[in-house]
Amino acid sequence: PLLPAAWRPLALAPPRASGEPRGVARIKVEPGDFRVEERLGFDADGGSAHLLLRVEKTDANTLFVARRLARAAGLRPQDVGFAGLKDRRAVAIQWFSVPAGRPPRDLAGFEGPGFRVLDVLPHSRKLRRGALAGNRFRIVLRDVAGERQELERRLSRVAAHGAPNYFGPQRFGRDGANLESVAAWTGGGALPAEREARAFVLSAARALAFNALLASRVQAGSWDRLLPGEVV
Repeated sequence: PLLPAAWRPLALAPPRASGEPRGVARIKVEPGDFRVEERLGFDADGGSAHLLLRVEKTDANTLFVARRLARAAGLRPQDVGFAGLKDRRAVAIQWFSVPAGRPPRDLAGFEGPGFRVLDVLPHSRKLRRGALAGNRFRIVLRDVAGERQELERRLSRVAAHGAPNYFGPQRFGRDGANLESVAAWTGGGALPAEREARAFVLSAARALAFNALLASRVQAGSWDRLLPGEVV
């Protein structure tokens, strides 16, 4: 079994497929340095049960925005759907859903601290976690130091072959604090009773298990191909 003493390296500094970095830079100096746009992979279907909200948020986390939307629509926070959590220190465009109500609530143009609703579209279903095709990123690196030719060579390699897609440190809380909750739970303790807190513990545990498996594949040199018996 994977003991808690080995968790922090897997969460915060897992093994690399291409060796140690050959350059340094500053990331997320400003929220606008990290832009992400969520792509659902489907269009609103025109149904009457729910509304899809396209929201732009700046330096605000997803759960905060979801609670503010719930309050504005007179709903419980759990009634608001979203496909995934997006970075706080960023400018992010993502989708939320709310029950439409009778008559449908007017949330077009609604604004709150650090966010605004860009579009409101009718849809038949609540937006569920994971219900997205992917994310498009635009990332600005500042104060870059390193040999340009080597950096470009590595970028070309990633473009051609990909990279091991570990869960990053944000999944494990500030300085890996969520790992302590995972250790308490796997050691026989109870999960938090509050829904959001419980979800954070389970999410960190799943991410840790994924990173552990991927790290073993990186070390074996087999991370970039399927092995016999694997189901995808």
